[in-house]
Amino acid sequence: MIDTWKENDNQTLYIQLEKCPSDLTGIVTKDPLSETEIIKVLKDLTKTLVDLHSKNIAHIDIKPGNL
Repeated sequence: MIDTWKENDNQTLYIQLEKCPSDLTGIVTKDPLSETEIIKVLKDLTKTLVDLHSKNIAHIDIKPGNL
């Protein structure tokens, strides 16, 4: 973890994490994914976001370089 801070009268907690050694951009540009692999990644991502949101956690910068 790099940093944490609160905003909105301490109602919103932000957690800044370290960058992972690999990300979706690196994976996709190294070897293009098949249609089946793309569908699996999208399903996993959707399930993860639904789970996070059910816990009132939001990922504020969703992009391949952050996944």
